[in-house]
Amino acid sequence: SAAADGTLAFSWDGEIYAMTPGKKPAKVNVNIVADEYENTPMTRIQREGATNMAISPDGKELAFILNGDVYVTSTEFSTTRRITDTAAQERSVEFAPDGRSVVYDSDRDGIWQLFTAEIKNPEEKSMVYAEEIVEKPLYKSSAGKPAFFPAYSPDGKKVAFLEDRTELRVIDLKSKKVNTALDGKYNYSYSDGDVSFSWSPDSRWLLTSYIGIGGWNNVDIAAVRADGSEVIDLTESGYSDGAPQWAMDGKAVAWASGKYGYRSHGSWGNENDVMIMFLDGEAWDRYNYNEEDLKLADKREADKKKKEAEEKAKKEEKNKKKKKDSDKKDKKDGDKKEADK
Repeated sequence: SAAADGTLAFSWDGEIYAMTPGKKPAKVNVNIVADEYENTPMTRIQREGATNMAISPDGKELAFILNGDVYVTSTEFSTTRRITDTAAQERSVEFAPDGRSVVYDSDRDGIWQLFTAEIKNPEEKSMVYAEEIVEKPLYKSSAGKPAFFPAYSPDGKKVAFLEDRTELRVIDLKSKKVNTALDGKYNYSYSDGDVSFSWSPDSRWLLTSYIGIGGWNNVDIAAVRADGSEVIDLTESGYSDGAPQWAMDGKAVAWASGKYGYRSHGSWGNENDVMIMFLDGEAWDRYNYNEEDLKLADKREADKKKKEAEEKAKKEEKNKKKKKDSDKKDKKDGDKKEADK
């Protein structure tokens, strides 16, 4: 603001300054006097406001983000445990496949990075009731690039995440080796987290958005190997495709497409349809079965599994008997040698 004599008052970098015409700006010393210097603790029950959540593999626990911190609560009882208590913001959280740890991102020290929190005692299984939970840093970019939105692979051996908003990367939890699954040039980001990805059930592939035929404004869906060795553009539609998910145990892919509805030629007014692509011939056949065919197919599969189990049991029994006879013969030969001696 400006005074009648031309003096300016303004804020810069969180401070208040005044500047007389023709002179340099001077910071205004502000002293705030208060009667009470400590905030009174306030207890409240909060029933809304969670921004991200994840269910544990056994369905007994729920991890969520509230007011920028990570919590884990029981799905059966009201018992809730606070995992983080920092001035930084935690934003997304996910359970490990074994349910004994969670991975999350945090903007500590001015940069988004990845952390894990796990149960210390290997004999304990529940994060809510564990005696002690230990937080460990997982990944921080040496180049100062943000790393966020981590996701465990189904086998629990790797974590995929976004670096610098568009680069899909994978970290090996044992070796801590990090590789690029998809270069950032193949995606475009308007806001954090708008580049989606999804692990395949066998932990070898990732589905992700991909700038292919449609250009940056109308992306495709691609399957990329977790080690970065291969990229396959699955849709090649030239229109907006998004939200890819694996289906039917990895034998199909589902996604949303703007190819057949109202078109987004001007970057708005897009209408999506849900699409599915089959990667396996048997899965395609099963999808087209009527109710009768499906029941017959299920019976054939059950009979096949039963027969395989019976054959396996017979083989194991035969090997067990063979070993028993062999042990008996060895004992007999040993006894004879001892008697002869």
